[in-house]
Amino acid sequence: TLELWAVSLEAAATAGVAAEPVQRWRLQFDLRGINDGTVETSGETAPGGPGGSRGPGSPLDSRPPGRQSVASGSMQAVAFGARSSVVSGGLGRQSVVSGGPSDSRPPGSPSDSRPPGSPGGTEPFAGNSASQAGLIAAATTLLDDVFVSATPPAGLTRGLQGVLGPRDGWSTPTLRALWEPLKKYREKRTRTATHEARWLNLCGFCLRPGFGYPLDDWRVKEAWRVFNAGLSHERDDACKLEWWILWRRLSGGLSHNQQEEIWKRVAPLVVPGQKKQDKKPPAPQEAAEIWRTLASCERLDAKRKVELGEALLLQIEKRQTEHAVWSMGRIGARVPLYGSIDNVVPPAIARRWLERILVLLLPHEEGDRRELAQAAAEIGRLSGDRVRDLHEESRVRLAAWLPTVLPGPEGEHLARVVTEVVPRQEQEERFAFGDSLPVGLRLAPETLPAD
Repeated sequence: TLELWAVSLEAAATAGVAAEPVQRWRLQFDLRGINDGTVETSGETAPGGPGGSRGPGSPLDSRPPGRQSVASGSMQAVAFGARSSVVSGGLGRQSVVSGGPSDSRPPGSPSDSRPPGSPGGTEPFAGNSASQAGLIAAATTLLDDVFVSATPPAGLTRGLQGVLGPRDGWSTPTLRALWEPLKKYREKRTRTATHEARWLNLCGFCLRPGFGYPLDDWRVKEAWRVFNAGLSHERDDACKLEWWILWRRLSGGLSHNQQEEIWKRVAPLVVPGQKKQDKKPPAPQEAAEIWRTLASCERLDAKRKVELGEALLLQIEKRQTEHAVWSMGRIGARVPLYGSIDNVVPPAIARRWLERILVLLLPHEEGDRRELAQAAAEIGRLSGDRVRDLHEESRVRLAAWLPTVLPGPEGEHLARVVTEVVPRQEQEERFAFGDSLPVGLRLAPETLPAD
């Protein structure tokens, strides 16, 4: 049995997964004669649309399904989905749901401009309801309206959540599918500062953390073209913040050379001792995002990280800001999220950093104390690798200090991670990345080489 349905993009944008299909069709194939070429078919128009009307792909119509349905003299944009079911000799019922943007040509086909090996225009959408099959196409239409038509970009995120649900719940395939139209509108983002800020925000959110899903390396390579082109509205504060947030989110997919390019561009702006550029220093908010981006570049050489850490400690000893404490923990971490262990800051230097951190005045706010404790725990975390780990004496002292900073189970857990090899919990992953991971992605535990 093959079921087809069409969902109005307008209804999907308004009602989300509750959108009612405007038309359904059901085809049944008798496969018992498949070996002798006598497959029989029958079909019907199922409830969910104008009864008795023929639509593209219906049993009495030879037209292929498209993205438009004509009814009563009006044109309506729709997205199509399909579900196939097979019943076979006691093996039960197996179902497959597919759906997505209309461009489903395979990469490298004659009419496709994507290079061989690049992602196709359609990716699987998480979920199995009939109306969900067209929601990626509905979201794509919203992007079209903003970057091609005259719809203001201010309500784009709210509109996308109306179609796809709360954005923290968007699956990895959904996020990567949204990158396809965003990539197409790279040049369109420059229309206004608001368009550019919205594009940068969505691009980073859809491609975070820059790795972990098939062909992410290709996607990040395409996004890097924007870095080379530069920011169009470079005087707009929102654009400047979203610019650095984008590269922080994609840092895990950037090569060593690309991270070096980031260093060369911004280190003179924030790191004392670097040759200063003839540019106005960044405002405090932009400087904070620059620091977070640099701290996320785990492929930078250890020498660069030592220089960053020394500059950050001077800031923290004067004033414990959230971005400086977080960046310190990321730069001095014993267990990288994605980088090579060869670029980890030497343990002797990390030990000196911890000695200075342990004598700091403790913040009054619980959230600030949590940030400080988590950063210190990352610097002293036990990896099981003698080359990276701090001496036991330093870790024991740190383990005794952590529960005084953060009393209760959280502090006890952090004390444990510096004395035992413990995989990161989800909360620790979120702290380390500075963001949530997309639904469906988790960090793989570190595997140490055998002695």
